[in-house]
Amino acid sequence: MKKRIILLTLCIFTFSIYANENIVENLFPVIEKVQSVRPWWINNPNPVEGMTGGIGMSHFKENNKREIAIGLARREIASSKRTIVQSEFTAKQDSTGASKAQIESRHIVEESISAVLIDTWEDDGHYYVWMAEFLDKNSYERLKTFIEAKNIEINENRINLAKYANRIVITNKDFGKITLNVGKDKNVNLNEVYNVYRLKAESVNPISGQVEDFSKTKVGDVTIIDVLDRSSIGQANFIDSFRIQVGDIVEATGVTKDEYILTKKTIKEDKMEKYNYDINYIPKIRNVERAKSFSTRQYSLSASSDFDNHYLESRVGLFRFFEIGVLGAQGDDNYFEVFGKVGFPLYENLYVGFAYENRLGEDEEFAISMLELNFWDNIGLSALNYKHPLDSNDKKGTVGASIQLQPHTSVIIGAEGGKILESSGDDFVTIKLNLEIMDDIWLGGGISWENERVYFVKLEYINII
Repeated sequence: MKKRIILLTLCIFTFSIYANENIVENLFPVIEKVQSVRPWWINNPNPVEGMTGGIGMSHFKENNKREIAIGLARREIASSKRTIVQSEFTAKQDSTGASKAQIESRHIVEESISAVLIDTWEDDGHYYVWMAEFLDKNSYERLKTFIEAKNIEINENRINLAKYANRIVITNKDFGKITLNVGKDKNVNLNEVYNVYRLKAESVNPISGQVEDFSKTKVGDVTIIDVLDRSSIGQANFIDSFRIQVGDIVEATGVTKDEYILTKKTIKEDKMEKYNYDINYIPKIRNVERAKSFSTRQYSLSASSDFDNHYLESRVGLFRFFEIGVLGAQGDDNYFEVFGKVGFPLYENLYVGFAYENRLGEDEEFAISMLELNFWDNIGLSALNYKHPLDSNDKKGTVGASIQLQPHTSVIIGAEGGKILESSGDDFVTIKLNLEIMDDIWLGGGISWENERVYFVKLEYINII
């Protein structure tokens, strides 16, 4: 016995009014566009319920680009349409008299398309069309309402959208990996450096009322590490990867990474010579403070941890021989510390300094005297400190000494020791290694022996403003 079971039958309705594309095209509101900005429908061909949309894209160099794009859009709509499944049930008996059941199914894909052309758009290399079929008249009306709302939104944000017209823009960020919206199509080269800017207030022509330009501020730079057809991947350094955001504007420098580093080095050397900066300020060991101070407009940011306590510290040079800083500690010891330091040379490589330190969380004050000597062609450094408490908690002073060697421009090794005066068994010894992992960024780690052995790590950024 044969039985035919239809499991699913779906019908798609369209209006005869939609059959003529040239007539229907005029029934939709004109979609507002911004020059060189891809319209919203390219990424969202089905914005309302009850419509099946398709995007067709052809190469601009093709003579029949419009017909090709329409054909591709129709094919996309056809692939999205429902499938009718027909099943046939048969029951037979074998030689033993037992019954056998069998179901055969076949798929029928409805391919007749009655789609309407809604909008077209073209860029430098491609021609796009947007076509759709509608389930009923309500879905058609919903789309017209949606387009009108989108047009209002585009006009309200036209100034913001104008920021990105004809510009290279960051479209994605995965920490240090930055995606740009240009590639081989705009002659982007491997190892090329691009500056990254954030656009600010617009400049409006008082006569035409049109936006002509935007003020901008630099937030970093990226080096191209991979070039695709219409996009490219750049690499940002540790600090810039935090500052750069999706939507920032990118401009080519026209130089490679090596040439860019050489240019930056030349600029730094010029600033060092003009303002007597100390770009090669060596990170301190751990507890023993340097006598030499930051030059004005230099700063340092660091984060460190000994796995029981975590520290965040910032320093900045205010005047030629004076710097201030703040330090926050969280863990077994919680406190917030502010300090000021003055340091100046006695001779060419001999410095003397004084500092005031106040731990607000513990209500402790200290006065620190420092002496520092650079030796061995400026790759060796020794420091001597005396730290005297100013509070009335009957605490004792601490004397400390350190030595650091810089056998390579990117490597610093060092050791320090200290002792609380008039106290036994309160000595401390520390050894440490610093490595410059990126421009002006140092990663340090080491071991300190106090009452027990303590391991610590530190990340420090030293640069000029």
